[in-house]
Amino acid sequence: MSTVNLRILHNLPDNPGDHQEDPRLCDMYVPRLQTTFDLTRLPKPKQFSKYTCPRCNLKYCSLTCYKDEAHVVCTESFYKDSIVEEIKSRQVDENEKRRMLEMLQKFEKESAEQSEKLEESDEEDDEQDFAQRFVNMDIDASSFDDIWSKLTPQEQAEFQRKVLKGEAPSNIAPEEEDELSELVPVWRPWWELEAEGEGSQRVIIELDDNGGESEGRQGRGEVVRPAIVADVKALEKMTKQTPNPCVVFNLINVLFSYALTCRRTNGDPFDDPNEACTVLEHISALILFSREPFVYGSVAEAVADCIQRVMERPYSPNPSALSLTLLQDLVHLFVTPSTTLSALSDLVRLLRAASSSTSVPTATRRKVFHAEKKACFCVAYVRHLGDQGDAVGVLRSAVKSELERRGVEAREYEAEKEKVEEALRGRKRPGRLVEEVG
Repeated sequence: MSTVNLRILHNLPDNPGDHQEDPRLCDMYVPRLQTTFDLTRLPKPKQFSKYTCPRCNLKYCSLTCYKDEAHVVCTESFYKDSIVEEIKSRQVDENEKRRMLEMLQKFEKESAEQSEKLEESDEEDDEQDFAQRFVNMDIDASSFDDIWSKLTPQEQAEFQRKVLKGEAPSNIAPEEEDELSELVPVWRPWWELEAEGEGSQRVIIELDDNGGESEGRQGRGEVVRPAIVADVKALEKMTKQTPNPCVVFNLINVLFSYALTCRRTNGDPFDDPNEACTVLEHISALILFSREPFVYGSVAEAVADCIQRVMERPYSPNPSALSLTLLQDLVHLFVTPSTTLSALSDLVRLLRAASSSTSVPTATRRKVFHAEKKACFCVAYVRHLGDQGDAVGVLRSAVKSELERRGVEAREYEAEKEKVEEALRGRKRPGRLVEEVG
């Protein structure tokens, strides 16, 4: 061991080894002197021990030694036990309890008031920030994408939650409907209003730039039925073959996709043709957007495929209710051949607009072009059915029966679900299964 020159206090023995042998010395001081030889880290050396730790029987000379880091386990335990004992020893009377509750209630009230003030301040800041973002923008002349880019991710998510839900007004909770109406009027389908006797059955005839008549679509004021397209060839000029009788079931899918697209865009599919095409392509992937011929074998098969596709994507928080609403839409759209032709004509115009829209990707526009030709075929086919009898009426009856069947199943499911939930809420914990016999 190397020799280190130390200034030893006058009360300490000259030989460090004597510290271990003298039982009177402080145990906290001796090991440090023996191992580190660093007097700057030692407590003030009162070398003779006067006290003994009641927990570990360690001998120490002062409070400084007792609080030393080498003795921290006993120190913290002592403080903890002391606090616990002090708490247990206190007897709290009813007056003190009441005063404590009053203090807590006062504290909660003050905290709530402060939170309200902070929220009001944050709302004012948000409103100012929102207005600042649109200060130099002409909303009427700006495109959807330009306006959308000005919104924060939270605002976009909130807008989609409230508006782009694809639900009928009857399926929206009253409080959500009021909140939604503050943002934009909830659209009611023209076919639904006609069924209630609130709509007009006349069509819109718009004037083009040359003063001539051109077919148009309903405005946002008075709800009227869309005009039937007049530039679609007769079925006999499109094909010389007799169509498969099951082609009539394909109309279910085509009009189902049309109804969902209108509801998804709140009655304005022309304002966002890209979104409209996305919905149409997903629902009518086998009919309008398929390059291979396909026909459903029955009404039930066509309905099942449509509902399955609604379940695949988040078109609504309640896809079952949305599916029943869309089936009810089909019943309205098949009420007469002219109603069916108006809906198909509106779809044809939508596909034509999307095929020439720059907001729709080029690859999608090619698909839309072929889909528009198939929609025109559907128009010609319904005209052909009108000449053959009441095929549209028969189809309506079949869809209505399917709607009623699925409605009964949905109500029975909800009733059983409510019974199970009620049973789970009222179930009691089982008692003791084993009883001791003395």
